[in-house]
Amino acid sequence: MSGFDATGATQIKIIQALENRIAALESQVRTRLGAPVTRTSGALFIPNVSEPSPQSGGVKVYAVSGGLRVIEPDGTVHEVGGGVQPAEDAPTYPASFTSPATIGGTPTASNYNDLRADVVNQLFNPLRGLIQIGRDAGFWPSS
Repeated sequence: MSGFDATGATQIKIIQALENRIAALESQVRTRLGAPVTRTSGALFIPNVSEPSPQSGGVKVYAVSGGLRVIEPDGTVHEVGGGVQPAEDAPTYPASFTSPATIGGTPTASNYNDLRADVVNQLFNPLRGLIQIGRDAGFWPSS
């Protein structure tokens, strides 16, 4: 063992020296910063931990109950991934317009109202539904 002069040393002195070295190494491990990960050749495993306290100067990434989270210095917690869930109901294709494709003569109020009803029912309402599904899924903020 390097650093020890066992000549004439008692077993107690050797054990005490080993205990001191172990304590010093434990202290270093607790205070040493983690190595930056810039690339990996496999999956990265993050074990579940209890909610950490925030720390100034950066964020903490951790796992709770199998979910990935980030805590900011101000204590704000963000769920990472899995936040966008598929919508329960997919938007349906609009039906065909019921108003005529062509009309003979001068358009009437009825022709206009039929066309407007088709636009509202077959374009406007499905588009609004699709926008709401996107908002509910978190693709863009609600207004």
